[in-house]
Formats: sequence, structure tokens, C-alpha cells
Amino acid sequence: MRLIISKDSKIDEYHAVLSVHLDGQFYILDNRTSRIKVDVQLPSLKPIYALNESQWWLYQGALKSLKG
Repeated sequence: MRLIISKDSKIDEYHAVLSVHLDGQFYILDNRTSRIKVDVQLPSLKPIYALNESQWWLYQGALKSLKG
């Protein structure tokens, strides 16, 4: 599991979601919906960084998106 901090380009807001890796696929749990979605079904959600209990990741191109 990873907590993902992202920018939702559809509504131009930052948002956090939970990503769960299961059987080779990433699933996204989002408190704005009751549906679990596959990560590729959310093209407006642009990840910035992610973290779990042992490390963190900065996504490629994330700093550019933060600058606007």
C-alpha cells in the first residue's frame, strides 16, 4: 500500500488517495467515491509523490506540475 499525493487536473486540486498493489495491478481507493478503480482509469489524477512505511517516491515530472 502507498499513500499517493496527487493533483486532480479535472478540478485543479491536490488530493490524497490510497494505492494498493494486488496481482500485478494498482487499485485506487479514494474517499470521494465508493468505487475502487484501477489506476489507469483515473487519467486526471497526476501523482506527485507516494509514501509507505519504509520509503517514498517522487514521480517523474512532478516538480514541473507543482510550478504550475
